[in-house]
Amino acid sequence: MNSGSGIGSKESSTNRLVAEAIVSLLRDIDRVPQIVRDMIQFYLRNVAVFKARVLDNNRITIPREEVDLLGIQPGDYVAVILSKIERKSGDS
Repeated sequence: MNSGSGIGSKESSTNRLVAEAIVSLLRDIDRVPQIVRDMIQFYLRNVAVFKARVLDNNRITIPREEVDLLGIQPGDYVAVILSKIERKSGDS
């Protein structure tokens, strides 16, 4: 990952914007509709966003922190939404 440019800085910038939006919403939580408050709480408790590398056998590993946070155990089913963010170095 390049520091200061490329995917890393876009990801960091997006994370910062999301965090700022959530903090802004929380400041005026009384004016936020209940459905929006419920959605925020759901995502804060049940959703993890992380970067993973696809292994040779097309498997990914869920980071230990996310497993612990969400209480995932072997045999559990999880929802996965994939988006390719960068290509391995040396590939075209």
